[in-house]
Amino acid sequence: MKIVYVIFAFAVLILYEVPRLVKKKYWRELIAFSVLMVIAFAVSVLQVQDIDFYNPTEKTQYIVKSLYPFDYD
Repeated sequence: MKIVYVIFAFAVLILYEVPRLVKKKYWRELIAFSVLMVIAFAVSVLQVQDIDFYNPTEKTQYIVKSLYPFDYD
């Protein structure tokens, strides 16, 4: 049932944004919007289905801590 809510939410966002982008002929923005929406939809579906996927937080924290060696405790 959760997946239905995710699909509905993304459908509403798409129906709200895409017609304006097409009407104004913002093709590059439409492509960027589409790519980001596909990624966001895929991640949302994976989260709703309780499927584990790559989490970049640990790698990002490692990079930040190595660049800025302050006391993070």
